[in-house]
Amino acid sequence: MLLPIGKKTWTINRILRTDRKLEKLALSITLGPITAAQHCSDNKLVHCHHDGVCEDKILKVQCPVTCGLCQAPTNTSIPATSVPTTSATSIPTTPTSLGAQPCLDDAHVSCHTSVCNGALKQFCPATCKTCSAITSLAPCFDDPSINCHISACSHPVLKDFCKATCGLCSVTTSSKHTCNKLGLLMDLAFGLNINNTNARKCEGKSADAILLKHCSAPNIAAWTKGIQVSSICNKITPYSPIAEWKDNHLTDVSGVVVSCQNKRIEMISQSCGSPVSLRNITRPASDSLFTVLW
Repeated sequence: MLLPIGKKTWTINRILRTDRKLEKLALSITLGPITAAQHCSDNKLVHCHHDGVCEDKILKVQCPVTCGLCQAPTNTSIPATSVPTTSATSIPTTPTSLGAQPCLDDAHVSCHTSVCNGALKQFCPATCKTCSAITSLAPCFDDPSINCHISACSHPVLKDFCKATCGLCSVTTSSKHTCNKLGLLMDLAFGLNINNTNARKCEGKSADAILLKHCSAPNIAAWTKGIQVSSICNKITPYSPIAEWKDNHLTDVSGVVVSCQNKRIEMISQSCGSPVSLRNITRPASDSLFTVLW
C-alpha cells in the first residue's frame, strides 16, 4: 500500500526520535551478536571497512575477520566450498533500480552531527556530509511510492525520494515521447471528438483517446507516472503526453502539453462527450499533472 507524504513523514520521524543513548544497543540487537567462535565472518549488513569500527566494542564483534578476531582453524578437513551470495553489503535506505547508493541517512539510526566523529557516522552519510547529492542519475524521476510535491523538498529525508521534483538530478529538456503536432492542431481546429476503440471509457471517446491516436501510446494500463510537469515547467518539450495522478492513482484527465509558463499549463485535451479543446490549468490543479511514460 502506498503511503501519503503525511503518514510516511510521521513514520520516519518516529524512527528518528530513537534515544541516541540506545543506538548502539539497538543496532547490536537488530543485527544479532556474531562472535568469532560462532561464525568467523563479517556481518554483511555492517560497513566493516569503515574507520573506527574495530575500535568500537559492539561493532567490532560484527566484523571478526576485518578486526582480526578470528582464530585459525585447528582441523585438517577439506574446507567447504563457499556458495556465492548476492546479499547486499549495505543497508538500503531507499528503493532504486539504478544500482547506485543514494545520499541518505539510515532510517534505523537517529542521526545527529554528534555521531560524525564515531563509528556510527557510516550510517549517517547525509548528516555527516560523507556523500554527495544525486546529480547525474538517469533517468531522472521521483520515487513512484511517494506523492511528490514541492512541499516535500524542504524535508531532509523525503526530498531524496523526489529527486526530479526537487531538482536533485539532471532533468532532460526532451521528453521520452512526443505527439503528432499537426494532427493535434487539425483535430483542435475542426473541434473533433476523437474516438479510439482502445480508449477506456465513453465508448472510446475518453481523454486517453488523444494519446492513443496522436502519441502512439499503448493501452492506459501500461502508462506510468513520470515527472511533475510544474517542476520542469520551462524545460518540458512541447507536445509531450501528460496525465493527472492524484495520490498516485491515474485519473481520467490526460492530454498533450502545448506550453508551460509560471506553473500555468496549456494542454490539448478532451472529455467524455466534449470535443478536443485547449485548456489552461493553474495551481493547485497543475501540481497533479505528470509526464506519461510507457
